[in-house]
Amino acid sequence: IGDGYTDYQIKAAGLANKFFAFTENIHRDTVVQAADHVTPSFDEFLYLNKLPMAISYPKNRINVLLAGKIPVAAEHIFQNEGYNVQRLAKKFSEETFIRYLNRTSILSVGPGISLPKNWLQKSPRLMALGLFSEVTSNLDTQNCLNRGISIFQSKDTNSQNKAELALATIILLQQKIPLFLKTTPSRNFEALPQKNLTVSGKTLGIIGYGRIGSQLSMLAEMLGMDVCFFDIEKTPALGQARRCPDLNSLLRECNFISIHINKPIGVDSIIGEKEFQFMRKDAVLLNFSNENAVSHAALKNALTRKEIQGATLGVDITNSPDDFDRISEKFSTFPNVLVLPYLTMNRSLQQPYSVPAQIIDYINTGNTVFSINFPGLRLPALQEAHRLIHIHQNVPGVLAQINDILAANNINIVGQYLKTNERIGYVITDICKEYEPGVIEELRNMPHTIKFRILY
Repeated sequence: IGDGYTDYQIKAAGLANKFFAFTENIHRDTVVQAADHVTPSFDEFLYLNKLPMAISYPKNRINVLLAGKIPVAAEHIFQNEGYNVQRLAKKFSEETFIRYLNRTSILSVGPGISLPKNWLQKSPRLMALGLFSEVTSNLDTQNCLNRGISIFQSKDTNSQNKAELALATIILLQQKIPLFLKTTPSRNFEALPQKNLTVSGKTLGIIGYGRIGSQLSMLAEMLGMDVCFFDIEKTPALGQARRCPDLNSLLRECNFISIHINKPIGVDSIIGEKEFQFMRKDAVLLNFSNENAVSHAALKNALTRKEIQGATLGVDITNSPDDFDRISEKFSTFPNVLVLPYLTMNRSLQQPYSVPAQIIDYINTGNTVFSINFPGLRLPALQEAHRLIHIHQNVPGVLAQINDILAANNINIVGQYLKTNERIGYVITDICKEYEPGVIEELRNMPHTIKFRILY
């Protein structure tokens, strides 16, 4: 194995049977032309010679197709991961597209790209689809689901920022830090609360379960909070979150209520005088939607009558910096109201990074938390074990069959994770014992299997 011509001369002298041109660091045409095989990575050499590997499949054999106007930064991210990246210009024939799809594992499409009607039938190896636009013609997400293709869309990191800001605020409020800073200028630290500091076990109600609300839901659940939500859209629940049948039932039971729905100007607020009457006296209201989602007059009345414990008002100062001063002044006499400024980043600056990062995370770990069609799973890091991914039709008994096969081969399970939606089941199984190839074939050939792969 070598990247120089003198390495090939060892074989030419009769001292080696094969010469592998190693091109991960440098590609020399004279060396490649003389080689028996080109190995872009050492994993490729191990794979070809059936030697033990840290991963199940060389990354250079994972073909990525970029179709249309895809940012160069995204291409570099895939290349740096070790994938084999090919690009099609904005205008290409359907015949050319189909020819590339036949050997593609990851497809990313730019704005305005129309997918042929039969494209799914021509992409037997496809594992993940990345969208660099909101809408793609002829994209059948349910058919992709049925074929085990996970879809990832350009993520609005502003959503993640707002979700993290809301969670950070909840933690600070639970520990009474903002109230302490406002009311004890002499820094009387004895005034800090001595108990009930953790958010674990508290109930968070989320009004609006879109991108921000659903991400906040996952983050809060990881800290041990009980999460319920209300949304007029039939959005599926993530993790252990539960849907409330109506807004009032959510207001009655929650310690924290976070709003993530925008209301058009001129439309009645989501939270007004009537809604405050349903809230617990120890409830804290957070508004990270636009200003008129909560009636400020009703909020002042509720605080004055001590109907709720406090509130946080998020203010987007990207276009109107003066809004922060105006709202702060409005609630300056209420020490239990926290006014927080935040900035909204230009979404076009985020696109090159979010889609490749989501797909690479899925390929490397099995995480589907940001997939728009797969059940959402976030997996822990794992070392010194094998991780198996099984995608199957959502019918009863599949998990039992997987475990029966492993038990019959005397293989213990280190960890196992299952999430389903209305169509498919997604099972991650971690095992710490070497296995015979026949075990994999049994799992791959189980009834109702859509896709099966080994991560490492």
